[in-house]
Amino acid sequence: MANTPPNGMTTPSISQAIFIYTSAFVALLAADDEHHEAAGSFWAPLADTVVQETTWGAVSETYTGCRVRTRDDRLAGRWLDQVEAGESIGYPQALLPDQPRDRLARSSPRKFSDQNPSYVDAVSLAVPQVQEIDAAFPFDRQLSLGGVPLLPGSLGS
Repeated sequence: MANTPPNGMTTPSISQAIFIYTSAFVALLAADDEHHEAAGSFWAPLADTVVQETTWGAVSETYTGCRVRTRDDRLAGRWLDQVEAGESIGYPQALLPDQPRDRLARSSPRKFSDQNPSYVDAVSLAVPQVQEIDAAFPFDRQLSLGGVPLLPGSLGS
């Protein structure tokens, strides 16, 4: 279920967990990202109320994305500091590719070969199949292949 706050964005009612993907992390971190404002508006009311899950691959891609795209080593360093600080309170939970996720991940590139997923995408597609995930928060459509709702809805590109 979802409701529509005054800003017009859909805010989900999430009972379990939300999977956060690289594109959402980069949008939240990089002020010059085209989705920065939308990401912040969407995420602010949820950040302290939902279980946040991601993968170490997404953590790695976010670090690299910050360094390469923004050319800001300090931003990339702050990202790692945030992940480390978050570990002490459990958010985000950065999932490692255990055997069930890895097995599913290896099948995803073949299953979705026409979509050309990276291995990090493949692991991310496997997460909702082995975890209780209500929705995913990306700004790309690659995760739609996994069958979970993408939030914030129409913002994926």
